[in-house]
Amino acid sequence: MNNDNIEKKPAELKDQALNKVSGGSKHPYMYCTIDSDLCKGCGACANSCDHFAIDVVEISDRGTFCNINDYECVGCGDCIPYCKFGAIKGHMS
Repeated sequence: MNNDNIEKKPAELKDQALNKVSGGSKHPYMYCTIDSDLCKGCGACANSCDHFAIDVVEISDRGTFCNINDYECVGCGDCIPYCKFGAIKGHMS
């Protein structure tokens, strides 16, 4: 795991993530996805979302993981730096 981001503030991490996704644009048309194989269901991303677009879901045979509600997500990317497992990715639409 890369520890370079431990000392960075969430705003710096968000800018870094947006720059990777958008090629440097600060206002990309973006949507986010969560890789369920990487997600540990800790809920850090859900707690960070001001739009309440991420749910922590428990499925009996799968365990706990997070899921983005596509109708609520505004593509701001605020959740990306909060996932310490790298499960959230931003994509250009």
